[in-house]
Amino acid sequence: MNTIDENKIKQYQQLHQEDPSYGSTSLKFIDEISVMIDALKPKSILDYGCGKGSLIEEIERRYPEIICYRYDPSIPEYSTLNVQTADLVINTDVLEHIPVADIDAVLREIASISNNAYFNLHHGKAATMLPSGENAHCTVRSPSWYRKKISNYFDYIELLPGRRYITR
Repeated sequence: MNTIDENKIKQYQQLHQEDPSYGSTSLKFIDEISVMIDALKPKSILDYGCGKGSLIEEIERRYPEIICYRYDPSIPEYSTLNVQTADLVINTDVLEHIPVADIDAVLREIASISNNAYFNLHHGKAATMLPSGENAHCTVRSPSWYRKKISNYFDYIELLPGRRYITR
């Protein structure tokens, strides 16, 4: 499913190519995600919007019995969504990069893959600018806005505090 216009994808591809650290910060959520893994005991996990894949690599290292999948349209080797179902979908610092018009399509797709999802959202502008000059966070919305959107696709939602006031 193509959920972001090709120009946006090219902007993010360029960021990934020019900055080796861009798209590798999700590893900082390993402790929170490990709690979910230990509770849910998934046999398969999809990192939807995996960036460079550092988080899912660590999950594979810690949980070698879990089948792990990667998807990120701006990373050529991960740009094909090659899984239809997974026990858990991880989505860290992704939705704010998706144009508002495409949020529902992305959430629908994630929900079609799994009933269990972990979302980490940033509710402010990014420090990073796209090559076009736009802010890398194109959909900056409140926690309640995202909660309402997500509740259209998932029956149970637990809103957890983030590490900073601007994340949930």
